[in-house]
Amino acid sequence: MTTKRGHSSPPASLSAPLTPIFVKNFFTFNSPYGLGLWCEKMRPHARIGQIYIKKSIATQQQPSLTWQFVPQDQAVIWTISNPTNTSLSTAIWRGVPNYAPTYFFGGAFNMVYLANGVPSCAPPQEFCLGILKNPDSLIGYPAFVFNLPPNTSYSIEEFGFTQQAAQNIQAELVILNPGPVKKYVVYYDPTLPSMYMLEIGMQVGYLPSPYSIITQMYLTPKFYPNTFNYWVLEDNILTKNPFMKALYTINLITAQIANALNTT
Repeated sequence: MTTKRGHSSPPASLSAPLTPIFVKNFFTFNSPYGLGLWCEKMRPHARIGQIYIKKSIATQQQPSLTWQFVPQDQAVIWTISNPTNTSLSTAIWRGVPNYAPTYFFGGAFNMVYLANGVPSCAPPQEFCLGILKNPDSLIGYPAFVFNLPPNTSYSIEEFGFTQQAAQNIQAELVILNPGPVKKYVVYYDPTLPSMYMLEIGMQVGYLPSPYSIITQMYLTPKFYPNTFNYWVLEDNILTKNPFMKALYTINLITAQIANALNTT
């Protein structure tokens, strides 16, 4: 079967790079790897590449996340399936021990993605950047959100994986509870854009810290660590001002010192 867009289901196995059926070219700059580029590995040698999104009829009985390594691309194809009769909002929580930290897909370099064409979830879209919030938490963090219609699946290709790293992936599909669309202010570690540009070897635009975004908030079903120490709050005069920025900086330094002490 096919979806309303007429896209057939992904093949059971892939022996060649995935041919894009629907391509999101968010970036327009050139690099040795082509157009529409990014990675989420936070690795010095991470290759970056296009995101490919395919819609197809899901075949499983329960919502699921699967992945497959594509050696030609040094990439992993993530496939999210929604075989239910209701729409689902989902996110991908993943990492690779001793290779990449564990965090929600899209959480590392969202300030770059948003400045280069990735849409926010206002209005909610099938692929967008939203704000996730743990139960009973006042502070959120950004991440990619995949809003899947009933009986569909998405396949997304993410570059920057070695074969050994792909074999050690630890990942979870997280079903989210959609919340309100509001204006949020996002405070982030100012070294993150530099880390991104170091990986790709070129300068790109990015939103400054703090930046404002109108998007949807999504509640997680349980606690997930705020890996990169974001502060995301409703945007108003009390939350976006020099005092709050100074307070965030102190909190960030304190968290980094605590993390360094825990890893020594």
